[in-house]
Amino acid sequence: MGLFKCETKEFTLKLNNCLSVSSKVYIIELNNKQYVFLESDNKQDISEFSQEVYDAISKFVNIDEVYLDLSNIYGIYNNSWLTKWKFIINDDEIIDEEFYNIHELGSINKDEYIIVKNYIQEKQKSYVS
Repeated sequence: MGLFKCETKEFTLKLNNCLSVSSKVYIIELNNKQYVFLESDNKQDISEFSQEVYDAISKFVNIDEVYLDLSNIYGIYNNSWLTKWKFIINDDEIIDEEFYNIHELGSINKDEYIIVKNYIQEKQKSYVS
């Protein structure tokens, strides 16, 4: 995904227990902070596999929240296609999860706002093309 002037890594996450579940993962780094976007593939909501997803992304980044992109399931015109997914962790085990729709987010820092805004714009461009 051609975002903007920041470090972006892209790879596909395949869950060990479920051969049919995969996700494109975008790790975007700006000002020494990483932001992770998981794009569901195969019309499967990967949030159904919380612990497996957390274990897999923990190998690449040390982060307890990601943005879940469900545009391949809902389309970009549904206001819940991009959700902030926060893992509540204790001893590397998920004890709870929180989901926030983008419009529900109160205040986020400037860098995060820029990352999310640009991600949404790039996604919208790809749907128009």
